[in-house]
Amino acid sequence: MKVFFKMLVASILGCFLVLFAGVLFFFGLLALLISVGDSPTKNVPNQAILQISFEKPVLEQGSVNPLSKAIPFGLYQDDGEGYYDLVSAIDRAAQDDRIQMIYINTNHLNASISHLFEIREALKRFRASGKAVIAYSDSYSQGGYYLSSVADKVYLSPHGEITLRGFALSVHYYKGLMDELGVEAQLVRHGKFKSGGEPFTMIRMSPEERRQLDLYIQSVWESWANDISADRQIDLQTVNSMAERVVTVNSLEAKEYKLIDDLFYKDELIEHLCKLQNVKNEKNLRVIDMLSYLSHKPLNKAKEKIAILFAHGTLYVGKGDQDIMSDNYIRTLRKLRADSSVKAVVLRINSQGGDARAAAIIHRELQLLSEVKPLIVSLGDQAASGGYWISCPGRYIFSTPSTLTGSIGAYSILWNGQQGISKWLKVNVETIRTHPSSDMGSIYRPINNHELALLQKGVDHTYNIFVSTVSQGRGIQIEDIEKVAQGQIWGGEEALKKGLVDQIGGLYDAICFTAQSTGLSEYQVVEYPFVTSFWARLKNSVQTKNRLSALNSDPHKWVEEIEKVLSKEASLGIQAKIPFMFSLFY
Repeated sequence: MKVFFKMLVASILGCFLVLFAGVLFFFGLLALLISVGDSPTKNVPNQAILQISFEKPVLEQGSVNPLSKAIPFGLYQDDGEGYYDLVSAIDRAAQDDRIQMIYINTNHLNASISHLFEIREALKRFRASGKAVIAYSDSYSQGGYYLSSVADKVYLSPHGEITLRGFALSVHYYKGLMDELGVEAQLVRHGKFKSGGEPFTMIRMSPEERRQLDLYIQSVWESWANDISADRQIDLQTVNSMAERVVTVNSLEAKEYKLIDDLFYKDELIEHLCKLQNVKNEKNLRVIDMLSYLSHKPLNKAKEKIAILFAHGTLYVGKGDQDIMSDNYIRTLRKLRADSSVKAVVLRINSQGGDARAAAIIHRELQLLSEVKPLIVSLGDQAASGGYWISCPGRYIFSTPSTLTGSIGAYSILWNGQQGISKWLKVNVETIRTHPSSDMGSIYRPINNHELALLQKGVDHTYNIFVSTVSQGRGIQIEDIEKVAQGQIWGGEEALKKGLVDQIGGLYDAICFTAQSTGLSEYQVVEYPFVTSFWARLKNSVQTKNRLSALNSDPHKWVEEIEKVLSKEASLGIQAKIPFMFSLFY
């Protein structure tokens, strides 16, 4: 009888899920058909203000699944908007006769440093088309003000303030914690500035690390300060002086220093917009928000395509749904290589690097692709180590001023948890070997001198391959690459001077360059890989809950999980990865 009821309940539940899925699909399809069939001219008012409120975070890549966006009942929630979607919409608005001006409000702005640069450049192009940009905020964060300073008019609430404090970069060092836990990080590396693993082997920053990070943030701040100075027509020394002495500028000081044009309460701003549009009150304002404008993008029927291939995250060997998995990327690259409708590929890299093997594997496939069709590269926040490695097959490389570039080096880190296991778990491990190094890499003992020499040989070999790869890809002699390698990082402007990139610019610039160099006048831009679908997210959520429910009170299981984590890290092998874990404050 129990079996019968179990089968009955399972059947009812299964039918319910199928019905529920059918309802979701029906409404989603209906919404999609409505959105596709709806003419954009009916939804955008003439002489409208395009409002950008940044109510959602700005992401490296937004959703490209229209069905997912059409799922009702709030069951599908976007994590945010793709920055290139915003940039494309701003450029489209510049040519759209229905758009009179852009109004941006940065109260809720949440965007990375390279995204701010690219959106700012798009707003600059919008102004160059002869249309105005107005900015307003209750208070401006430094990033919000940097973005808004490009506007024709910048307004601030009378009770607001502007933050100008420069940049700070924090690196976390865990040597003290590792000592307390009884875990030793055994580090092998190549490169004077390749500080990979230092956070686990040192308690403070090395002089080389401090030097390169200081050069990096100074370079990025110089770019920001110059942009603010030029667009607000403020002396550069004044900008730096405020960042050094004032930090937070109140509303009266902001007007005195000409950081803003006027002080408005929100109702006064609305009244000002009404005057600009010559209407009586707020309800008569002709405004369309960015999310609505994005949903009414005209259908592009061009047969020829430029593909954007996003490479966002850490490089790993194998398959997976997150980061840059070598098997996934090989499959996508081969698809793009074989697709005759794809005339060129723009590789968008935002990666701290990772497994050197993954970098080499993906590099090979990118080389094969570049032999068949043009490959142009756009660097985002980071293109470090393995992230820079995979950029080398590119015919031309664009970098933003703030891109953390280079870190041409390699390292490997193994963990010795012998002391911690004995101290905290009261476990003694005895090992029997057939050969002296049969258990090399084991967390139960430190590596010996012979094994250390073997690891160093492997790291040196990987470093030499890396340098040779950059030399061939960039057409620079190995001895000259060595001068900018050694694991050192560079900001975008310095990378340009060193020959590591070809031009300062963003993804928009890379696509325009690609179209011009390939003679494409009409084309559509397609994005790869597709972002995670609603159903995949639901599946991952269920799997996560199952993993959490699997936790139990068996201490042997805890030991097993700790061993798995440390062993997995040790098994990653030689890393071509950014040499530190950091937080950039801006």
